[in-house]
Amino acid sequence: MEKFKTLKIYENVFYNANDIIILLSTEGKIMKVNKKAIDSYGYTEKELYSMDIFQLRSKEKKVLIKSQFEKAKLDGIEFQTTHYRKDGSDFPVEVKSIGIECEKEKFVISIIRDITSRIKREQEAREVAFIVENSQDAIIGKNLNGIITSWNKGAERLYGYTKEAVVGKSILVIIPEKRTHEF
Repeated sequence: MEKFKTLKIYENVFYNANDIIILLSTEGKIMKVNKKAIDSYGYTEKELYSMDIFQLRSKEKKVLIKSQFEKAKLDGIEFQTTHYRKDGSDFPVEVKSIGIECEKEKFVISIIRDITSRIKREQEAREVAFIVENSQDAIIGKNLNGIITSWNKGAERLYGYTKEAVVGKSILVIIPEKRTHEF
């Protein structure tokens, strides 16, 4: 494949990626952004190019932000934080940044994922787990092989076994012997 065509493919992948991708100078100035960055932050491409990465983060954490950026330049870094849109609203992100060199010039590339929906799903799962764990009803989870995978407090009260005593064992431990054939 010719060099020009390969470059166009890479530019297309960069611009249309599902994650935010930002190319930064070693001072943190935004040099290049993709479509997801423009859509996520609400700034125009031109506005983003007049900014630095520090403006997308909390101004109260300036020392931490600079420290993270320095680490990204040297070793690469992964962390979760909050970024801010043009309208002032915020959203949680997972950031992976690393220093790169291209034709003897150094840059930092950041791949940023909006984790709003993941955090919401995790919170919902915690709420359901809390409800199940604290239910007065016996709620028992088992896999397809009949091995107990979860055991709530209601099951402890009803069957008299602690979670530690039954998780990992066959569901047959709670089935009366004369009825195991039904199971």
